[in-house]
Amino acid sequence: MDTNVIITKIEELAARHNISKTKALTESGAGKDFISNITPSICKLQKIVAYFNVSVDYLLGTTPTVQVYDENDNVVVIDDETRDIIDRLRKRPDMKMLFSVTKKATPEDIIKAVKIIEALKDDES
Repeated sequence: MDTNVIITKIEELAARHNISKTKALTESGAGKDFISNITPSICKLQKIVAYFNVSVDYLLGTTPTVQVYDENDNVVVIDDETRDIIDRLRKRPDMKMLFSVTKKATPEDIIKAVKIIEALKDDES
């Protein structure tokens, strides 16, 4: 996320509304010092967004669902359960390995694997 892009967008929006950037920042409540104070915050925000692979809108609470982007930068909306699965795949090497092994599995193979895992879990109880 480049702060110059944000500044340019603010300037474009102000011009579209026939007001100065300073007036827009002051009247919006952001304050005329917003631009000078934004850089560290945007850099930190970018790190959090990248870490969780979510949109800024989601993080700010303006979008109720997590948004991730596909290879063409199109928004892909996912539900909480899918997000949890993705987080587990990202954070747990064992889950990543399991998913990797099953990528080319048939639906029947996956059903068999699930039954085996369930049987193993039952043995532990």
